[in-house]
Amino acid sequence: MARQLVLASGSPRRPVLLRYLTDDFAVDSVPVEEVAPRALSVGDAVEVIARKKAIAVSQRRPDAFVLAADTVVVLGDELVDKARDEMGVRRQLLSLTGGTHQVWTGLALAWGGKAVDQRRAVTAVHMERLPVAVLDAYVASGSWYGKAGGYGIQDKLLAPFLRIQAGPWSNCVGLPLGQTADLLRSNGMAVRDPPAEEWLQKNNPF
Repeated sequence: MARQLVLASGSPRRPVLLRYLTDDFAVDSVPVEEVAPRALSVGDAVEVIARKKAIAVSQRRPDAFVLAADTVVVLGDELVDKARDEMGVRRQLLSLTGGTHQVWTGLALAWGGKAVDQRRAVTAVHMERLPVAVLDAYVASGSWYGKAGGYGIQDKLLAPFLRIQAGPWSNCVGLPLGQTADLLRSNGMAVRDPPAEEWLQKNNPF
């Protein structure tokens, strides 16, 4: 009998992406402290936080595989956190414009209350300088709320000003589909082949 898959996420976007791989999953989440030891690399840190999320849900869903993800934006050596207010998101976007930053996602799979496997992905994104009218409209839209780095690559106001230099587009949305498919298949789950990242970006489902 196939084991149930649970996506441990409060994001409305991750279930949309996961449905490209499988329709057979439930969604659940448990709040966790999204911090990792400072000495860790970014890649290690996002895996640690993803494991925390997966384990928290797995402890109450021990008979299911639990998939979790954590996504962060990094500019140079600095973490660009989720913005909390309009002034904060304006400051964050101004720091990102005209340069290239990285988006990292850690993936973790848990079973029986313990982490069993993990993956990571990184994407380099260049943000062109934003016209004042675009910046003002995006801040006013509220689309930035709860998103790593204070923006979403899928948001139509900003998409024309964002260029992926390397790495998967789906990673920037919060669930790198190639790495997710590999993680699930490596642990015995049947999933569909993910769509090409260029197709996914062009046919933005958000």
